[in-house]
Amino acid sequence: MKKSVLHFIVLVALMVLGSRQANAQVTGIVGYYNDSSYTYCNTPAPVSGFGFLSLMGNPLPNDSLTFYINYGDGTDTTYKVLTQQQYTFTINHTYMTTGMYQINIIVTNTNMVADTFTGQTYNITNTCSALTGLAWIDANANCTYDVGEQYLAGHFMKITNTANSIVYYAAVDTNGVYNIEVPDNFTYQIELANIPGSIVPVCPVTGIAYEAVSGTGTFTNNFGYECTTGNTDFSVAGWANLFRPGHTRHFVVTATTNNFCATYPATVTLVLHPLLTYASTTYGPAPSVAGNVLTWNVSSLSQLNSLYSYMMVTCDSFAVLGDTLCNTLYITYTGTDSITVNDTADICRLVSNSYDPNDKSVFPAGDGALGLIPNGTTLSYLVNFQNTGNDTAYDVVIVDSINSNLNINTFQLLEASHPVNVTWLAGNVINFRFENIYLPDSNTNEPLSHGFVSYKIDALPGLADGTTITNTAHIYFDFNPAIVTNTTLNTIDIPTSVRNISNGSLTARVFPNPANNELAITTDNASFSAQLFDMVGRPVATSVTNNGKAVMNTSSLASGMYILHINAGGKEMTTKIHIQH
Repeated sequence: MKKSVLHFIVLVALMVLGSRQANAQVTGIVGYYNDSSYTYCNTPAPVSGFGFLSLMGNPLPNDSLTFYINYGDGTDTTYKVLTQQQYTFTINHTYMTTGMYQINIIVTNTNMVADTFTGQTYNITNTCSALTGLAWIDANANCTYDVGEQYLAGHFMKITNTANSIVYYAAVDTNGVYNIEVPDNFTYQIELANIPGSIVPVCPVTGIAYEAVSGTGTFTNNFGYECTTGNTDFSVAGWANLFRPGHTRHFVVTATTNNFCATYPATVTLVLHPLLTYASTTYGPAPSVAGNVLTWNVSSLSQLNSLYSYMMVTCDSFAVLGDTLCNTLYITYTGTDSITVNDTADICRLVSNSYDPNDKSVFPAGDGALGLIPNGTTLSYLVNFQNTGNDTAYDVVIVDSINSNLNINTFQLLEASHPVNVTWLAGNVINFRFENIYLPDSNTNEPLSHGFVSYKIDALPGLADGTTITNTAHIYFDFNPAIVTNTTLNTIDIPTSVRNISNGSLTARVFPNPANNELAITTDNASFSAQLFDMVGRPVATSVTNNGKAVMNTSSLASGMYILHINAGGKEMTTKIHIQH
């Protein structure tokens, strides 16, 4: 009798354990895969793709996923990764022979649950022609490149097939040359993807060329632009990793203008928090250092001659975890700035015991937790990566999905730590591909284990108040799983005509906002003073009143962002004010 009961208990336990194991197993795999293009010309033809999968059920601790990738040209790849609930992957391959190819991906879990992903058909042909040419600043408008004239390096040409509206992008290299191969027997519209406000086309006058290609030839269309006399906008930006007591972290400073042609002497200053100390510069010009003040004297600042300094700073061991260390960056210059709001930047990061060296930053970060920014803001993004494995990384790929509220045509590559190829995938996904980067691991060579890429892009105009712009990057080291960065956040903030502000002890109304020629301030205190500062901290207007209302004359102030400070009998508050003429 006792033996029967024991057998029954064991049987029930095994059934329960088996049920739990069954519930814990992966029961299905779902996902998608996007190719970079459907048609490629002339070998060798590099292709890229980006995929995402999600697992149904629950992976066991030692589960793994096996990827089998058949490229369709007689070559394949197999690799294995630990099972994750959600997983992103990238595929890069180069076809060396012509033909019709399709990438097939079979993903199999340890318990043999599998799914298949199929890419579009690649048509690798030798019936294509090359579109090429030069893009430069034609200083004398003679439609011929002359020695010393500036190239539009880092910008992109937009090529549109007029028959099917397929769009291609071709980067302008450091020699001013764009080059792309496209299928024959079509007409293509060629233009600069985005013309900055400081230049206008002269050759051709419309800035657009049409080319009917056939016969596997090379078709050349050059694009010359000349400078306008428009206003120049100076700007600074900066990024930093989380600070860790007693450790060094990366700190990036940039300065530029929107003017391609005119160059200006400028001084860029970074005032470090007292708990931070400059250590070294790993990329770009090093600053002169006087205590915690870092200075760069730039003799000829322009959009094509920007300042980019990638440094290391050391955090004092007495820094308190959880505190935020803020640093002030600003630029001074000779001349008039059309937009002063971006002449200064506060670069604030937390003090933490650990940090992820693979991260993403945006500038401007915007106000508050929502990252409030005005409509039409140009956003600069920086993606940092580091090889923290135990061997050299041969290839690094960053896959970056561009938010639908950003204007893809305004994308401009700013800087990269290593040579990088930039390609577009379906759905406004940008692929940054560092081939043969040979990035050492951090244990072998910590300083050289880092890399980065930065770019800028404009927010779409006319976005509704409260519209959010998020951005996340996926970083791949060889065939390892993607490292997913943090997600940046900006939110469109449309100023209202009346801004009600309060800090608990003082309440005020400021109107109109944006202001044109006058700014009115009323408070619940009859006597108060109000002072308006530009973004560099210089006072530009003051008003004192005893009747509860003050009016400031703002007619002579440049359009942009300002800081309003109100003092009513020791009760103080500040708020941002827009001046718009």
